[in-house]
Amino acid sequence: MDPSSTGSVNGFFNFLTRGLDDLDRSYDIIDYEDGLMSLAFLHSVLSLLRSFHANLILFVQSLRLPVGDKWLDEYMDESSKLWDACQVIKSGISNIESFVSSGLDAASLVDGRRRLTPHMSRQLLRAMSRCGREAFAAEEENRSLMESRIEPMSLRFDTRVQVESRLNAFNGFRGVLHAMRNVSSFLLLILLWGLVYCFPGRCHSPEAVGPRGGYGYGGHVLGAGWMRLQQRVREEVVGGGGVMANEYRKAKMEMEQLKGELERVCYGDCDGSGADGIEETAERMRVWMLGLKVGAENMVGQLDDFLEEIAEGRKKLLDFCSHR
Repeated sequence: MDPSSTGSVNGFFNFLTRGLDDLDRSYDIIDYEDGLMSLAFLHSVLSLLRSFHANLILFVQSLRLPVGDKWLDEYMDESSKLWDACQVIKSGISNIESFVSSGLDAASLVDGRRRLTPHMSRQLLRAMSRCGREAFAAEEENRSLMESRIEPMSLRFDTRVQVESRLNAFNGFRGVLHAMRNVSSFLLLILLWGLVYCFPGRCHSPEAVGPRGGYGYGGHVLGAGWMRLQQRVREEVVGGGGVMANEYRKAKMEMEQLKGELERVCYGDCDGSGADGIEETAERMRVWMLGLKVGAENMVGQLDDFLEEIAEGRKKLLDFCSHR
């Protein structure tokens, strides 16, 4: 908790700016050789979102706000949207579990085998085909989740010019909530594109990824880190599609390569010669599958904690109002 973020609109905006700068710097500190959407980066995104929400609750309690006024309704609307989006992310992660499980099962068939018999090659090929079907089914289910549950939320940036007096309402809380709505939308979209589904060509507008330039309220601007993050996300998602997490894409790529090698062995060289690279490919797939499994499990645990924090925050503000 940063003490400067409570009791002052300036302090809260400074807290947002520092958090976004730190997230941007993490891109340079961690080796994202394969792109932005690693599970390590997505974990940092979710941690930052949790931190912003926790500090918003503390900030609200430091303000002298009227009891039972519209500010509480506005917060409840935003926190409800946050809750629903996190549930979709959890569902999206759950949908890829069968893909991971079938991939690890297939890799175990190769483990320790220096030479595959024709029978074993065909058995492994069937396992790889099943793994491919699991990946296709997961992405179709996740695509449906994005269309049916996320698109109606309109997680887009509010780029309309706001009247300063309106943003100053409730001792500046409305302005803070306006900024939080945009920042949260940005962070949620990163998580959704990384872990659920990214629509090619549909998510690259400024309103989807962020306004071109600094976002601010009054004299508050969220800084260079905020702008660089927007640009990096744009560059990452252009031309992309499906589940964007690096570990998922790498595991799927190795799966497809292994399937191709097995098809050449089964249909062109059934005596097992030419299968020298199969063990290496299967091991690479296993490593990426394990990374995906562990990273996804950690993400689900963090999402569960965040959902509890959202529920506790809503209750805390309701109690805060009733006691006042």
